[in-house]
Amino acid sequence: MQHGQHTDSSGAVGWEAAVRAKEAVIASLHQELHALEAAGAAEREEQRTEMKQLKAQLQDKELSLAAVRAELATRPTQKQWEDLRKQVKILQAVGYNAVEVDDWDEPGMASNGLGSSLNLSAAAEGDSVKGGGGVGMVSSNSGSDIGKLEALLLEKNKRIEHELTQVKMRLSEREEEWEQQSARNALLG
Repeated sequence: MQHGQHTDSSGAVGWEAAVRAKEAVIASLHQELHALEAAGAAEREEQRTEMKQLKAQLQDKELSLAAVRAELATRPTQKQWEDLRKQVKILQAVGYNAVEVDDWDEPGMASNGLGSSLNLSAAAEGDSVKGGGGVGMVSSNSGSDIGKLEALLLEKNKRIEHELTQVKMRLSEREEEWEQQSARNALLG
């Protein structure tokens, strides 16, 4: 029986060694699991922090976008810009002369918001158009009124230039007459 006891004791020792080896592996796996859990928690915390930063950046970008949209809303549209550009060209061509209602070809044009007279110099400075209640040079509903106004103002400009030329010619004639009269007076006197 000694031989059987020896076999049982060596088998028990072998089992004990196997159990200890497995317990060591289990302990090692527990340590590894705890290390992985700690690393996972640290990574989650890092991701939360990064997410907070990204949300803050997104909020800043949204505020910036809202500010840019508000700025764009205050700027004129492309059509408004083109109309203003055309109006500036008209003002430059006319030289800030005043256009009276009598100059309008169509009687209904005076009631379209332009008022009893259109003072271009006031409109150029941004004042409201007299009698019209609108702001700017023309407060019309269509671009055709701008075209009519442009044609009218250019025609008036030509007429005024013609009158200026005639006045200069008369002045020149008067100067010649004065010089001739001065020469006669010098001979007589």
